[in-house]
Amino acid sequence: MAINCSTDPLSTPYCALLELRNLIGVTVDVMIVLALLSSVTFFIIGGFKYIMSGGDPKSMENARQTITYSFIGLVVTVAAYSILKVLKTYLGHLPGIS
Repeated sequence: MAINCSTDPLSTPYCALLELRNLIGVTVDVMIVLALLSSVTFFIIGGFKYIMSGGDPKSMENARQTITYSFIGLVVTVAAYSILKVLKTYLGHLPGIS
């Protein structure tokens, strides 16, 4: 007898586990997209702050820090996504990683 999770997704523990797995996958996808958007946004803000600093050393340093931290965030996000892709390759299907 085959289990049909499409009619009642929470009918069995197996179906409930699949739903949880899909929820985790969607959450991971959303978090990666938000982290990428946040990094790019702060990179742009840092560039704008640098342009608007008017040569003030303190403002320029603050802008450089914003750009540096946004770049670090971008690198960490890409590294996390890459690690998940490698894990998917060796462990099989992981939710949320295409």
